[in-house]
Amino acid sequence: MGFPSVYRKNQGNAVASYDYFDLASGAGIYELYLGFATNYIISDYRFNSSIIYTQATSADATTLLGSYDFDLMINKAMTIRGRMIISIPVFIAEASSSTWFTVNVQTWDGTTETTIATGGTTHANPSNTYARSLGDITIPTTRLKAGQYLRINLLWYGNGGDNSVVMRFAHDPSQSTDAIWASTTVSSDAIVYLPVQIYTE
Repeated sequence: MGFPSVYRKNQGNAVASYDYFDLASGAGIYELYLGFATNYIISDYRFNSSIIYTQATSADATTLLGSYDFDLMINKAMTIRGRMIISIPVFIAEASSSTWFTVNVQTWDGTTETTIATGGTTHANPSNTYARSLGDITIPTTRLKAGQYLRINLLWYGNGGDNSVVMRFAHDPSQSTDAIWASTTVSSDAIVYLPVQIYTE
């Protein structure tokens, strides 16, 4: 005699695991990595929970060095809320210069961006060496729908004084080193700690 269908139903391969503090606060943290994907057809910025190879970005210092959109497709509805921490590795080739970011947390449906929260990172002036620019952004309770994108928009700023200064920020989850990013003390992974709501009932 076969089992009733309720016992044969596959509930999926994922097992949710939380510690006491996650359950007590009703919140958890997803650790995500900013990255850059390239193939023969597309070149786009994205962020993901897995390790991928990417590259550093460099530019001469002006006021606004660039705007970068990192996108994550939401495959299952979720709610985010709380403090989002972002940590971005940077390099500056001049002692009198500094660099920082404005961070926009957004949703994107393929056409329209909607900003959820905005914040800034610390001004880093590492003087011909490597450092991290850190941000702490409060996310209001936001429901993300399946098929929607969560977007992290970075506005990269630099102040080179009277000089044209080479600045870099890295977003390589594999933490590789090369001629562009040669540090052995500051890893090249740009990390987003995303606060999510946990439903236990």
